[in-house]
Amino acid sequence: MAKERVGLVGAGIMGIGLLGQVLRAGHPVTVYDANPEALERAAAMGADTAGSPAEAASEAEFVQAVLPGPPETEAAVFGDGGVAAGIGNGAIFLNHATVDPTFIISVADRLLEQGVETIDAPMLRGPEQARTGTLGMPVGANPGVYERAQHLIGAISEVQLQTGAVGTGSALKLVNNMLNCTILCATSESLTLGAKSGLKLETMLEAFYMTPARGMHHIWWPKTFTERNFEPGFTTTLSAKDSRLALKHASDLDVPISVNAAAQAMMRQAQVQYAREHYAAVLKIYEAAADIEPLRSAGDKLYPNVAELDI
Repeated sequence: MAKERVGLVGAGIMGIGLLGQVLRAGHPVTVYDANPEALERAAAMGADTAGSPAEAASEAEFVQAVLPGPPETEAAVFGDGGVAAGIGNGAIFLNHATVDPTFIISVADRLLEQGVETIDAPMLRGPEQARTGTLGMPVGANPGVYERAQHLIGAISEVQLQTGAVGTGSALKLVNNMLNCTILCATSESLTLGAKSGLKLETMLEAFYMTPARGMHHIWWPKTFTERNFEPGFTTTLSAKDSRLALKHASDLDVPISVNAAAQAMMRQAQVQYAREHYAAVLKIYEAAADIEPLRSAGDKLYPNVAELDI
């Protein structure tokens, strides 16, 4: 039996990974991206290409959007030649962008007027996991709609977190990224103060591992710090955008989040200077403010034996 056609809008660093998994699952895919090079890569992988989001959506039972944020998603769905102009009654729209809950609820309401259901399914983890189908995926959707798309979502993610109605998937993504940004800034701040005090990086990390300060962020980031490798991945621009959306969501719900507000201010500074670098480049803002040399390891021991960590 032939698999359903999928429309994909956005074949960038994350979208191209999803494309590979959807093709591997046997679905024919029609791709639109504003970047001709992205379309060439998609075609080389075996996808059909389209000249507009509407064309990509026109024969698809499922349409996936993998775009940077609310403005890009709004334009791709409801702008001239957008998804809404081509998608058929009864199709399902899956939004994988990080957006605020109010926005995706508005998208869902407008699409429902033309008989299209929406799944709020942002992505947890990064490009490597997109390429290997090992993403985590919050899913906000009507249960019956999720059931229809479960095989497709399962093809692009290894863990699905059913969060409730449309909007709750985006809420979980914002809460998660808010915490990531805050922990990263707190870690950078602590390491900078320690370095200014004369402490070695590996000594500080050993102390963190022995106390409740430890966490997986101390496994992932030290190598980035010490090798000074800030290639994206997840950029300061995206982190600042996600933190801004979290602040907006908190304001909508009248929830004070002063700690994240401070972290977001630091990430905005990093964005100004290091817009295309990995969001761990916020460390360089702290180092410069403290007038210290870039943090580096004096030895080879950056990590404990991960198997021995009770985390």
